[in-house]
Amino acid sequence: MSSYLLTCFNSIVKIYNQKIVHDLSNQDGLSFILNEHNKTMFLYDIKQGKYISKIYDNDCKIELSDSPCSYKYTIKNGGIINIVLENGYLTPVKNFTFTIKNYSKEADMIYDTNFMYIDKINNLEKKIDKIETIIKFNNPVCNVPKATGIQREYQLMCSNILQTVHNICEENKINYWISYGTLLGAVRHKGIIPWDDDIDICMMHSDLLKLIDILNKQENSLFYFANTVNDPLYKIYGKKNLVNQNNKKEYKPFIDIFSFYFLEQDITTKIFSDNLKLVRNERKQVPNLNDDYKIKNFIEIANKYNAKLMSDKNYGSIFRGYEFPYQVLWNHDYNDIFPLIKLPFENFYVYAPNNYQKILSERYGNYMEYPDIFARHRVF
Repeated sequence: MSSYLLTCFNSIVKIYNQKIVHDLSNQDGLSFILNEHNKTMFLYDIKQGKYISKIYDNDCKIELSDSPCSYKYTIKNGGIINIVLENGYLTPVKNFTFTIKNYSKEADMIYDTNFMYIDKINNLEKKIDKIETIIKFNNPVCNVPKATGIQREYQLMCSNILQTVHNICEENKINYWISYGTLLGAVRHKGIIPWDDDIDICMMHSDLLKLIDILNKQENSLFYFANTVNDPLYKIYGKKNLVNQNNKKEYKPFIDIFSFYFLEQDITTKIFSDNLKLVRNERKQVPNLNDDYKIKNFIEIANKYNAKLMSDKNYGSIFRGYEFPYQVLWNHDYNDIFPLIKLPFENFYVYAPNNYQKILSERYGNYMEYPDIFARHRVF
């Protein structure tokens, strides 16, 4: 075998001066297409669906490209890949390492020395781009038809969980609101985005505790609450799995819950970001004994750093807790969320932020246009 594909998850790309250039520790990871004959490699960012083409020392910046760019490499013990960059870039980093927590060498993914399969993949991607262009030109994004087949079946199972949660919240005067791709789907498609596969809701933490208590007391329920090591920490699962008859794999429907808190005065993005780095660092230090142990520690870490930012009073802002340790849209003006409004979603109504236009614009830009990248986290 002249080359192979090394798929890496929980990866962190580092410069020797310890600056983090490209942190994928909780994302989809990287693929390294390695050629053992001449010790060259391609770097492929699974999350963005592009190759890493350039790496700069200034601003710790990485550029992505549709075309591969080869690098020389050596592999050290412990899964550390050392890559030597060629000259020609603006103040390039001469050497850097990939520190990999776990990785797998997929022997069945064979690439010959001229990367024939890479060319085939690139040609297919070009054809897909042409098809997408035709679709976008002839059909507004809001007119894209619903998903079909197993994708649609799974979506409806997730939406059934949301409808049940909605009913419980209304009966018990608990506030929740849809967010992220689910809010986008409600506004643009009157339901789940055709190529999406999950549902996101947000709650003030005090309301979340009420919901958890209610769900835990229910008998013979078709749904249950659970903490998971996968972000976010809070999820509601359906007890019935979906079985794909083609590959016999089982898929468990669920919705994600993001916990929010009142924000103390004078908390800046820098303060949030500095604490965020500490949260993520402490999470990485938790021993991987078992999921229950990790969940307990993750919650304790989140609680500790949430307490540094939260207030008992409403000063006009709320923030998403460190149970989901990422920075994107970490806070909102209270009046952009409340009072909540109702929007149609599939065959029922859900609660949404009253100023959803502002929230969607901040997150997605022109949210009534087609996205550049489809299906960031499809199950199927």
